[in-house]
Amino acid sequence: MLLLNQVISVNLALKLLLHHKGEDTHMATEDKQLDVRTEPPARRHELIFENYNALSAGQGFVLINDHDPKPLYYQFAAEHAGEFTWDYSEQGPETWRVRIGRTESTDQLT
Repeated sequence: MLLLNQVISVNLALKLLLHHKGEDTHMATEDKQLDVRTEPPARRHELIFENYNALSAGQGFVLINDHDPKPLYYQFAAEHAGEFTWDYSEQGPETWRVRIGRTESTDQLT
């Protein structure tokens, strides 16, 4: 019981700290998963950019793909230089996961 209370206290402290900084505590701990492996290749980039464009500053999503999305990285670099983050969490051989985020200093343009 003591350990459970300590875990709850730490979780509450983290939420208060994030709230104090003005961050969304739900998004800070859990990003949306966008699995494009079953989508037709012609539709994948469209879906990915729709999700990216819907992000607020500091938010992100985890892209799940069946190949290294390096060409997508280059597209982001060309079209959104300095406005995105790119962090691999899994790199094949069958599944790639990369967290794509909107930087804190970037506001949604729509």
